[in-house]
Formats: sequence, structure tokens, C-alpha cells
Amino acid sequence: MIEITLKEHLSQIGKIKTQKKAASSKSNGRKGGRPLSCYMHVETGSIDNKDGWILSYAGEELEERNVTAETAFAADLKAKKFIPCSSRRVKKQQKG
Repeated sequence: MIEITLKEHLSQIGKIKTQKKAASSKSNGRKGGRPLSCYMHVETGSIDNKDGWILSYAGEELEERNVTAETAFAADLKAKKFIPCSSRRVKKQQKG
């Protein structure tokens, strides 16, 4: 019988890919880690979460681009119009 410590066992369990982890990684364009909680607009410096940015797209802009808000956000993220940021960074900026 092979004996392993609890720490080794837990580290092995953490390496197992789950559907939830895979979806989170895919939505963030990363291989792992915590989901990013906010994005900063490069031109304006405004910070909001993904849902906030998706809701901010105007209907006329979406019709002009012929895409959904989610697709527009993904395209703008890929074009580096938004950069991911952590919630800790946002809290530091708000404190001044």
C-alpha cells in the first residue's frame, strides 16, 4: 500500500481539471488561476466587471458591428481595448 500525506493528496486533487475550472479559464483566456473580476478600458481608464462592460454597449454600435454584446466584448478584449485587472488593484486605486 502506498502512503501519501494529506497535503500530497490535496495537491493532487487540485490538479484535476473540472468543467467549472475549464470554463473559467477559457472565459479569461488563461490557463488557470482565479477568474478575473474586472477590466479596465485602455483609453478612458474606467474599470468595471465583464457584465458591466457588456451592458454598456449601445444597440446602434452592435448593429453597426453586426455582433452581440458578448462577441463585441471578446473582440475588444482581444484587440487590447480592455486589460484585465484584479479587484485588489481597483481597491488600491479607490483608496488613493
